[in-house]
Amino acid sequence: MLWLSRAKYDAWSQAHDQWTTWKEWRHVDNEAELLDRFRTGLAELSAEKAFTFQDGRDGLSDWHLGSQTNESRIVRFHTIDPSVHAIENQLYLIGHSTILVSPHSGALGLSLFLPPGHGHVIELQVPATIGWHHYDIMATQMGLRYDMIPIHRKVDIERVWGKVKKAVETAI
Repeated sequence: MLWLSRAKYDAWSQAHDQWTTWKEWRHVDNEAELLDRFRTGLAELSAEKAFTFQDGRDGLSDWHLGSQTNESRIVRFHTIDPSVHAIENQLYLIGHSTILVSPHSGALGLSLFLPPGHGHVIELQVPATIGWHHYDIMATQMGLRYDMIPIHRKVDIERVWGKVKKAVETAI
C-alpha cells in the first residue's frame, strides 16, 4: 500500500508564495493523523488476519519482494511525496504496490504503473473535482479496482480507513 502525499509540496508552495486556492482545496490538514491510522490499523489487522505488517519507515530494501513468505502474507505500507522523489523511485514503488491512496492530483496518473488487473486506486476527491473521472476511467481500463471518497481539507479518518481496510482485506 502506498500513500501519495502532498505535504512537502504544499509546505514549499506556502513558503514560496505559490499557494493557490486550487492547492488549498486538495491539501489534507490531518494527513499525519490519517497516516498514523493507516499504520495502527494495518498493525491491528495483521494480528486479526494473520499477515505480517511492514512499515516503509523501517526501510524499503524488500519492497520488491513478493507479498508472501513461507510463514504468512506480507502487507507493506509506505508514503512518498512525488514532488521530492525521483521518478525512477516513484515508478519502482508504484510498480511493486497493489493499493494506491491519494488526494486528487496529477500524481494519481502514476496509477498507470500499478500492476494491471491487480491493483486498487483509492482517490480522495475534493468538491472542486467531483465529476472528474480521469482516474476512475484509467483504473477501469487497466482492470484495477477504484474507490472515490469525497473529502474536504480535514478528512474523515475512519471513513478513509474503512475503505483502505476493505481494500487490504480483498488483496490478502
